[in-house]
Amino acid sequence: MRLFRIVRWIALWTKNIILLGIISFAFYTTIPLKTTNTLFVPQGSIGNIIAKLTKKGFALSPIDKYILALLGKPQSGWVTIGQTQLNRIDFLYKLATAKAQIQKLTLIPGETKTLFFEMLHRDFDLNISKLEHYYQEFSPYPEAGIFADTYYIPYGINERDLMLFLITKSEQKYAKLSKAVYETYDPQEWVKILTVASIIQKEAANTHEMPIISSVIANRLQKSMRLQMDGTLNY
Repeated sequence: MRLFRIVRWIALWTKNIILLGIISFAFYTTIPLKTTNTLFVPQGSIGNIIAKLTKKGFALSPIDKYILALLGKPQSGWVTIGQTQLNRIDFLYKLATAKAQIQKLTLIPGETKTLFFEMLHRDFDLNISKLEHYYQEFSPYPEAGIFADTYYIPYGINERDLMLFLITKSEQKYAKLSKAVYETYDPQEWVKILTVASIIQKEAANTHEMPIISSVIANRLQKSMRLQMDGTLNY
């Protein structure tokens, strides 16, 4: 009989503790939380995301790591929350399901690095000096280190991450092209190809003129002649 009362007492207390935990959890998830309409979700694990958002002033705790893990893995980049104050569970749900904002960026074939950086400054509010600094840090080429193409980049990306992204993607494209033609990729040799290709791009009025200009350049280089082409002034 005494054992029965002990078991019943333990069961009652277990039930009360579970009930208290449920009530506490429900209360915790409905606590109002201040946020911003848009926020930047860093890369990394869910724990890393929660830690970095906490450092930026969001009133989060280690418990939110487990709640967020149940809701899903957030996308990295700038996301839209849409409200500046909502309860914790709604915030974490929006964080888990929001799609990262993407911007379209196009580098026109033949456009110089200077003009490209001016466009990035004008349209994306990026610092030209920082762009130049990180370009020189990451690219082995003084010009044409960014492949002329259309890219999709996260909204709010900074100068360093943008240059690293563009140059990494460009190096992958250059390596693929070089290996397809020469079966190898040597940046020291590839820079010569990029230099000649850039001059051809500037000199040619259309694609039909490109093989002709290419032959002229090859002949002059073989004879150690000056190129004497206006396109060289652009670089």
